[in-house]
Amino acid sequence: MEHSTSCRAFTLIELIFVIAVLSITLSMAIPLTNAFVQNEAKEASRQSILSALRFARATAINSTELTTVCSLNPSGKCRAEWAETLSVFHDTNSNGIREPGERLVRTIKIDLSQWSQKNRPGTRSHFQWNSLGLSNGTPGSMEFCHPSSAKNRFAVVISFSGRIRTSLDFDGDGTEERAPGTPVTC
Repeated sequence: MEHSTSCRAFTLIELIFVIAVLSITLSMAIPLTNAFVQNEAKEASRQSILSALRFARATAINSTELTTVCSLNPSGKCRAEWAETLSVFHDTNSNGIREPGERLVRTIKIDLSQWSQKNRPGTRSHFQWNSLGLSNGTPGSMEFCHPSSAKNRFAVVISFSGRIRTSLDFDGDGTEERAPGTPVTC
């Protein structure tokens, strides 16, 4: 009995063709993957901030106490640039400083390490809600921009009524706006 020992292998031309197709496919997929990862990081940051603000408003309503949310410095004062932790506390004298006797309700971890921040108005370092859920003299917005892309930015807006909303791409150009025709700019 005789066994067939013939083998068929790829030719050099076939191998080069397969490598070329794979490299073209990867060169198209990698930028899409990077954009997806950046967008997911933006959404995670946005949702962390929205969650902290919504929690602060709900706390003010449920506890019937003036409630402040901000990033505290070591002395307990709200700082203009929000860092890695947001603090929600009852601010009985409405001064944006957590003083002895003012209860810290929760600290919420956020990752804004690579984001630049612009406050509108520029003096905004905290947001407050009263027992009705209304903004306690602190309406405004915060804009967050990532250096990786001009499209990688968002804003969080608080109205006088205490309503919390985020920026949207109203005109479909890929850039989010705080309101139609008002793009997020850092």
